[in-house]
Amino acid sequence: MEWPAQALGFITEPYHQLADDWWFAIPLIAFIFSLITLQCRKSSVVMQRLMTSPSRTKVKRFGKRKFISDKQRNKFPLSRLLEKQRAAGGSEAPRSGGPGAQEAGRAEGGAARRLSRAAASHLPEAAVATLFALPFMAEPAYAYVDPSVMTYTIQALAGVAVALSAVLGVAFRKTRRKLFSLLKIDENARKEVEGDIHRVAAGEPVGDDGAPLPPREETLEGSRAGDAKKDGDDSASKRIRWGARFGYALLASAFLFYTLLVVAPLEIVASNSGSLLVGIEDVGWYMVAFSAGLTIACALLLSALRGKAFAVALAAVTGFAICCYLQAMFMNQGLPIADGNPVSWQDHAPKTWGTAAVWLALLAALGTASLIRPRLSRILGAAAAIALVIVQSIGVASLLLNPEALTAMGAEKFECTEDGLFELAPENNVVVFVLDTYDTNDLLRIHEIAPDCFLPFEDFTLFSNVTGSMVPTRYGVPFLTTAALPEKGKSFDEFYENRYNNSTFLPDVAAADYSIGLYSDSLELDFDTDKEKEIARSTVNLHSTEKKQINAMETIKMLAKSALYRDLPWALKPSFWYYTDEMNNAMVTLSADERDDASTLYQMNDPAYYEKLTTKRLSVVDEGTAGAFRFIHLNGTHIPYLMDESCTEVGEGNATLDQQAEGALNIVGEYLEQMKELGVYDSSTIVVTADHGYWYSTPDMVAGPTSPIMLVKPANDSGSRKPMAISNAPVSHMDFHPTVIEAIGGDSDAYGDTVFEINDPGRKRLYYMTTSNGRHDTGIREIEISGDALDFNNWKLTGNDWPITPPED
Repeated sequence: MEWPAQALGFITEPYHQLADDWWFAIPLIAFIFSLITLQCRKSSVVMQRLMTSPSRTKVKRFGKRKFISDKQRNKFPLSRLLEKQRAAGGSEAPRSGGPGAQEAGRAEGGAARRLSRAAASHLPEAAVATLFALPFMAEPAYAYVDPSVMTYTIQALAGVAVALSAVLGVAFRKTRRKLFSLLKIDENARKEVEGDIHRVAAGEPVGDDGAPLPPREETLEGSRAGDAKKDGDDSASKRIRWGARFGYALLASAFLFYTLLVVAPLEIVASNSGSLLVGIEDVGWYMVAFSAGLTIACALLLSALRGKAFAVALAAVTGFAICCYLQAMFMNQGLPIADGNPVSWQDHAPKTWGTAAVWLALLAALGTASLIRPRLSRILGAAAAIALVIVQSIGVASLLLNPEALTAMGAEKFECTEDGLFELAPENNVVVFVLDTYDTNDLLRIHEIAPDCFLPFEDFTLFSNVTGSMVPTRYGVPFLTTAALPEKGKSFDEFYENRYNNSTFLPDVAAADYSIGLYSDSLELDFDTDKEKEIARSTVNLHSTEKKQINAMETIKMLAKSALYRDLPWALKPSFWYYTDEMNNAMVTLSADERDDASTLYQMNDPAYYEKLTTKRLSVVDEGTAGAFRFIHLNGTHIPYLMDESCTEVGEGNATLDQQAEGALNIVGEYLEQMKELGVYDSSTIVVTADHGYWYSTPDMVAGPTSPIMLVKPANDSGSRKPMAISNAPVSHMDFHPTVIEAIGGDSDAYGDTVFEINDPGRKRLYYMTTSNGRHDTGIREIEISGDALDFNNWKLTGNDWPITPPED
């Protein structure tokens, strides 16, 4: 229903802006205020009951004893009766079970009815809380899942929790009794109750035999001192039974590990479903089980403590969980994405010091409160834990409704496997290697320092004057598989959403009766349209797997690392920095049967690919097709540099750009040599390129040229081979598609000229660069390049731009 928000718009509008930054604090304050109000009303009812019944002389209020003064006590019916007896010289008081007791029982029944009416009176309070929560229930501006969108869901749920808290308070009393019964906690253990009613003679209480009873020694000051001791000092904490300590510890531990090791990993996996090889259904249970084990272990350790040690440890665990929650919600603005680029952490110094101060202040405050008011600290900590666990649970539940988040590849479970990765047709193969981020400048430098790398590249032409298409990889790779570019008069969203739907490139390859294998984690296929599903079905490797091979221990370690990176303060984030390929390589392992490529997900791991290539080796499989088209995306020179020139993984920081660049060429060289051994090299067309050249994030125009490598070998039936040649022809990524279509015998004129048909030295080429705010794309800018692409003086903006509206952090 929309009318409540419309009718109350004049109320909600003034603090919508406040909700954008302080949405967490306001609902929580309202929630706590609602609980306090409930407690006040309950206490007032109890007080009214005591004012009409002489059974007790002191009651609990806010965890502290409140003593009834003599003046107040004289207002009780029994007090007035005793005064009259003292004046009369000793009349008898009514015996237990007599009319006076019956009257007291009726008073108890009336008090119970009044308690029910008081609970019902919270319904208006719930309505006010709902009104207060309305501005926090705004719908997200974007339809995809990421951490910023999840905050809107949690805002709405927190507001609903505020509204329901007062109503649920009615059931709190019965639930509390059940809980105390299960934990064997006697809530009356330390309550002091007046003794039974006795006969009074001469104004003094006497027994049934008329003998005077000993006077009570407790004074008002002594009672207050005792209560203060019970409420604040260490001995009270020691008297908490183990069952109660374990209950509090279990709740705090569950809050911590659920927040850190369940909610955070699941949100990370869900929001990156397009980049990860796994979904929630693949890894979720591992994190739930791991979190449960740590929860029980932590609870047992905490419950073994006593006194102040227990109070402080409990507050520390609860406080740490709250800090993690707050950090993820609104202290991660500008958090570097996991793209492998080095992070200049010193640029984030203000955030580092600021978040550290918040963490220290909150933990210190909770620790101090646990020493001064341990009981109140425990209760409020438990309430916060319950509330935030519920809020996060509903947020997690919303993730489970997203098929892409569950499977990482959509409802039909198309996944990029290694099926056909090492298989070629007997003839007419078209093999495309895409070496990520490999720039022409780097290639020319390697050609000078390691010329032997190019010996296998017989009949190839190295083009030294190359322009790319789009950048970064999420645009560059789909361009190579679609030939789609932004168009004047159409928005970026139109271009992005219809890249595959409007493309004829892969359908033309399939129509030529070619076996298609696409091996990349950046195809950007959502498989949510009939055209994309048709493309997937035309390949040999995009299909569902019977069972993903998940490395359980590495998955737990990797997701815990990513969760700590997200939820810890900025000062600790560098120790847990990661990148996307690291996650994929850690979580997905080889199939149980390494020969079963159909059940093995393709990973961007160059050393692992090289090892498989040299052990499994290429094979020729005759499937009765006209040929085979293989599109193989490797890491190339993408940071971080982990591989040396021998194609061995040496770890981050142990390899240089040149070593990794040389190693990437050696991988391709090994593939070419095996093609020669199989006798399919000469009849094949082979393209070695990059999705883009050197690239970095910039809010405006790039500061220098970027040029993806381009090496092409056409099919050659002459029987002789020549060494690699170098050409300065002004070629472009736009020439890639006609070159491939020409190789498969299709109509290349529909796509343009092949790389071997370009002969105009003054040719003007277009390049589409992406602007960024450092975290999200903000637009596409068209650049015209004439002459040498490596001379930045030849780069000019055309004025054609396509704005991209970035999501809010």
